[in-house]
Amino acid sequence: MTFITMHTGGMQLPCGTAEIDFFGSQVTESSLNSSSLTFSNVASVEGKTVDLVVTKLWTYKSTSPDQNTVFGKFGTINLHKNSSTSFNFNFVYTDSGEAAVLDTFYMSFFGISNHMANIKVAGFDQYVLPLGSLLRKQARGDVDVKFHGPMKECDPFDPMSEDPLVLSECQLKTSLSYLFSKKSTFSVKLAVGVFTPADGINFYFAGSSQLTSGCGDGSVAKMLSAESKALSSAASIAATGPPLASRHPRAFVLH
Repeated sequence: MTFITMHTGGMQLPCGTAEIDFFGSQVTESSLNSSSLTFSNVASVEGKTVDLVVTKLWTYKSTSPDQNTVFGKFGTINLHKNSSTSFNFNFVYTDSGEAAVLDTFYMSFFGISNHMANIKVAGFDQYVLPLGSLLRKQARGDVDVKFHGPMKECDPFDPMSEDPLVLSECQLKTSLSYLFSKKSTFSVKLAVGVFTPADGINFYFAGSSQLTSGCGDGSVAKMLSAESKALSSAASIAATGPPLASRHPRAFVLH
């Protein structure tokens, strides 16, 4: 599969050394309004179990708080329409609650299917989009990047996959992945507009995804040869699709 990726350094899509896995994880705390949303046993660092603790940074509104849970191999957060909230995603050791620094890892987000929904993540090293992504990019510099759902939406929830490695075409084109390194925490801002057809939207997230399944494939020489192809194809991509990372001077088409 072909990807468009924006690198903050390097030209090859690396593989994460820490895997975030929600399959088998349980929600041990679900009080996002007052406290936190805790997913137990999502990773391991040097043999120690790691939890993911999500905390809000300001007022959080939900249509269905019971949907803040585990769905298959995904974690989910439900957000009410006409609201936005920033969250901290914190990795902590299960036994001590102390911060757990993960070496390199991916976090992927799915179901950004409505033009009134958007996502903004801070602290990443690079992001990955599929060729033909339906997401619209709004950027100020390299790292201040927001993605909006498509103006003409498809339905990634009919039915929603339970495996981030096996996505429908619509699910793939309304998802993106971020690579992080040496992090114990990062922030995510989620927003839903007032005119969204439903009362709220579920944001799905996982670790690695179908987007990153080809990581590590190819050599630096191969990536160098791909640079000219990326530049020559950027014009046709821009003419036929939404503004993607191909318009960034350090974007490369990876095969």
